[in-house]
Amino acid sequence: MKKTLLSILFAIMLVAGLLGTLLESAMIYDRFTGDRITLEYELKEANRNTNLSYTLTETIINYLENHELDTLKNLCDKHGIKFAIYSSRGTPLGRNMSPNEEITAKSYEKSSSYGDYTVKIYVDGLKNRRTNTIIGKTWVFVKEYFYREVILAVASIVLLIGGTALLLFFALPMVKYLVFVLLIVAVLVVFAIAGGSHDYQELFTVAAAVLILLTIVGAYYIKKISNLEKAVKEIADGNTDFEINVRKYPVSLKNFAGNINHISDSVSNAVTERLKSERFKTELITNVSHDIKTPLTSIINFSDLIAKEGTTEEERVEYADHLHKQSVRLKELLEALIEASKAATGAVELNMAPCDVHILLEQCVVEYEHKLNLADITLMESYPEEKLMISADAKFLSRIFENLLTNICKYAMPGSRAYVSAKKLDDTVVISFKNMSKDPLNFTMEELTERFVRGDISRHTEGHGLGLSIVKSLMDLQNGELKMQADADLFVVELSFPLIETESEEIATEESGQ
Repeated sequence: MKKTLLSILFAIMLVAGLLGTLLESAMIYDRFTGDRITLEYELKEANRNTNLSYTLTETIINYLENHELDTLKNLCDKHGIKFAIYSSRGTPLGRNMSPNEEITAKSYEKSSSYGDYTVKIYVDGLKNRRTNTIIGKTWVFVKEYFYREVILAVASIVLLIGGTALLLFFALPMVKYLVFVLLIVAVLVVFAIAGGSHDYQELFTVAAAVLILLTIVGAYYIKKISNLEKAVKEIADGNTDFEINVRKYPVSLKNFAGNINHISDSVSNAVTERLKSERFKTELITNVSHDIKTPLTSIINFSDLIAKEGTTEEERVEYADHLHKQSVRLKELLEALIEASKAATGAVELNMAPCDVHILLEQCVVEYEHKLNLADITLMESYPEEKLMISADAKFLSRIFENLLTNICKYAMPGSRAYVSAKKLDDTVVISFKNMSKDPLNFTMEELTERFVRGDISRHTEGHGLGLSIVKSLMDLQNGELKMQADADLFVVELSFPLIETESEEIATEESGQ
């Protein structure tokens, strides 16, 4: 409320300063163009019962000396004023009254640098037009004495400059807009007056209509913009669920309102992702601690048993074997953790080159044939006759295949079949791995690509839960796409890469085109 009152005060200062400046500027302009506006105001204030002012008499003489008696006669006729001017010797110099009117006219003596004059003025009662306009009275009052003009000019400039500065820095947007509209209208009025338009009633009526129209339109838009500002503040204060009803805004603001809604959605998604990231960080620390602590505890315990007195040679051999297994497990865990970290951060050196998917898959399947047999998994392969070439790093692509085959060995149901296939789909190569899970899939597909998430909740498997996380990171680095889905116990992983043509295929394509 305080800011609103101050804004109105600053606006009043600015408007008062502007009006005063315009009034003084108009007086100066009128002085250099023959005091026509002054004369008209003086004539409007004249009647039978009041003496015509000193300024009116002086102005009439100025018109005579400037040889503009025709203009003077037209103005006087308009307001029912009759005049006659004589020199000090009684010589008639100009008139627009009859001898009968001159008998009842009032006589005034006036001197100028060119001589002495006698001015006779008669006011026709039927055409008397006394005005009560504030502008007319103010104009006549100020211009009667020069010191009043000086005071008006100084006060107007101070109010104009001070009000403008305070308004720009401290006022409300609505008040700024209203003052801006008022300034535009005022400038138009000034140009109209300077162009010779003296029908002030019509002029100010049009100006008032324009001012009202612009004020209504501007107030509507400023209200809508203020609502958008409040919406942004709501989002900034943490209310990410806040949504703007775009339909309530005009066409010019619909995109703006829609973009604010998009910002709200983006902020909400960012907050959700941040919370999810924090949760995963906590789980990561817990899982790393658990997975490192388990083999490390075993290593310490078996080391103590080996060093314990009374331990037989057979027991030492058995403990050493367990110690070796746990050491290897700890080493593999640390290596996998480092590899997952590098893949996730992109701190790996890629050697992208054309790769034959069929050859790489067969090599990996041959290497894993023994492990698949031990897990009692029958692997079914399906490849097209044509070559499927993609751009990838052969080493990391093989690592992706190995991780997926390792998951099949660990988590597929014993005695079941698993499937590996590759096919061309439009301009894409799709590589699929399918298997029946021996344990229920109690995770979402997104969670399965997070670190240390295994295919079973009990954590009884020997895996470290980094396989699919590494696969996802390596796929992203090689511009591939990873998709996973589960249908009951059927688990499917699909790898998609853009298909590239070999040189022989390009030549064949060119020859067929010729």
